[in-house]
Amino acid sequence: MFDDPKKELQALEDQLLAAEAQQETSELDDAEFEKLYDEILEEFGPRKASGGDAPVQPEPPIRNFANGYGGVVHSRPIGTDGDEILPDDEPVPTEKGGRGLVVLAVLECAAIAGVVVYWALNFL
Repeated sequence: MFDDPKKELQALEDQLLAAEAQQETSELDDAEFEKLYDEILEEFGPRKASGGDAPVQPEPPIRNFANGYGGVVHSRPIGTDGDEILPDDEPVPTEKGGRGLVVLAVLECAAIAGVVVYWALNFL
């Protein structure tokens, strides 16, 4: 009435071993691989233009106008100290600090510690 799981596992193991044995015999040696590779390269080799022998122009590079991805990158000169040399008309970038977030985190930790101390004093 019930299936025997050991029989099912044995059948699956036999199938797996048969598949592994078949795979080992079906692997290509180097000469067969080179022949197959040459056939594939001949069939799918470099694309040619429809009428001439000149290759097709490569596809244009990806460009995203929304964020400037793929655009022209202008390199800036670097000074002897390793910093970029900014032109006079370009403002110096300001560093944004996270001081407010650090203060908020410290206050939250202090509030949590205060609640824990309050509970500990009330339970004792």
